[in-house]
Amino acid sequence: MDRKTLIILGLIGAALLVTAILLAVSFDSVEYTEYGLDYSSISKSVGTSPYLGGIYLLGIGHSFIKFPRTVLTIDFSNDAKSDRPQIESRTSDGLEVLLEISFQYELISANLYDLYMNYELKYQYVIENIAIDTLTDQATKYTAYDFFMNRAKIGTEMQQALDAQLRNKTYTSVPFFQLRDVDLPDAFESAIQLSEVKKQDIQKANAEMNKIKVEIETKLLKANLNKSVTINLANGEAEAIKQNNEAEVNGFNATEMAAIYGYQALKESTNMTNPDLLNYLKASIVENYDGDKLVVSFKK
Repeated sequence: MDRKTLIILGLIGAALLVTAILLAVSFDSVEYTEYGLDYSSISKSVGTSPYLGGIYLLGIGHSFIKFPRTVLTIDFSNDAKSDRPQIESRTSDGLEVLLEISFQYELISANLYDLYMNYELKYQYVIENIAIDTLTDQATKYTAYDFFMNRAKIGTEMQQALDAQLRNKTYTSVPFFQLRDVDLPDAFESAIQLSEVKKQDIQKANAEMNKIKVEIETKLLKANLNKSVTINLANGEAEAIKQNNEAEVNGFNATEMAAIYGYQALKESTNMTNPDLLNYLKASIVENYDGDKLVVSFKK
């Protein structure tokens, strides 16, 4: 092989290698618990349409900007793992009030492009600030007594107000909301009857239970999404095995039927009787047998 041929082969090999590398980096994937937006590092542009879970050929220099598809929790409390401390406000009658609140928000898939253009991936910090402003303002619409007697109603109205603000400003919704605790001045709380305090404890326990329920439902959603993927893969493998088995059976049947028709044609063309045909088959076996010992009975 001359030098020129070697150079050409080397160039072809290098071109194939580069093509394979470029093709490999043109793929990206999105988990089934995520959304994705197509980002081009070459043009610095972002696609407007969201992608659901799967593997996609995006092109050279493209990758996914990923967003959660499940609900996310924001917690305002004194818990060490909370996102922010309790919300401080005042009632409409001027008393200081501390609110322990958690809520679950969900990204609106149709507006992911707008969300990214406005906040990139720092949207949760913005959501927390909007929530503080909205809930602080909402608390000023109720008296201290309202917080004891109508907490469920107040929680619903706070959720509606927060949902409206977040939909408008951060393209997210608030499907779940928990007003878990209300802390008012000791002097006022001591004036409330013991029965009302007990009622508050029950409501707090229910709110905690609802929060746990939402977290469990979120985990179940992830598990169900993963389960669907596993089932689809298993069904595909089962169908492939079934089709392969059917092909083998059909092939065997076709071979056997061809042999039957062949022997029938031979018998008819040579006017053989059934014993003659049987002796013919035995003779063929003897002729093609490679072993040392064989016993065959031929009938006259």
